[in-house]
Amino acid sequence: MRSSRRHHGFALLELLVVLLILIVVAGLSIPQIGLPQSLDGAARQISGLIQALHAKSRASKLMYRLNFDIAKGQYWVTSIQGAVEVPAQETQFQVSRFLPQGVQFQEIVVSHRGQGRNNTRFMQFFPVGRIEPTVIYLMNQEDVLSLLVHPITGSVRIMKGHYVPRRWKGISV
Repeated sequence: MRSSRRHHGFALLELLVVLLILIVVAGLSIPQIGLPQSLDGAARQISGLIQALHAKSRASKLMYRLNFDIAKGQYWVTSIQGAVEVPAQETQFQVSRFLPQGVQFQEIVVSHRGQGRNNTRFMQFFPVGRIEPTVIYLMNQEDVLSLLVHPITGSVRIMKGHYVPRRWKGISV
């Protein structure tokens, strides 16, 4: 004898298995979407900020400064208006950023020595499209990355290890 009952839709067990798979996939991918949790992620985030500031400085004909507090692992953007340094007005540059836990600045070398007060450094972005030659060294417990900022193109080369360039346009770093 045939059953007159028809199967419509999915069984509860099938829906629970699919839901469990989606939760596992989301749990694995959400930490990747947030703030960088690694040395490489921090290097990419700083590199992107440098390139955005280079483009913004050229387009707006304003001078910007990327400031670093080495001890706190913090970096933020200011603009120079006349002789006054003020917080950046653009929304994407207003946020002060911190390196992820376990990542720190080992050293920051800027052509003018970029030394501020209390272990701070800065690099300047000029309205003509030039950036001060800069090398940023990031480290965690295992590795060191060198971020070499090209003074004309604004490109950032990320190299593994503590790379010391010999000379950039006559400026020894």
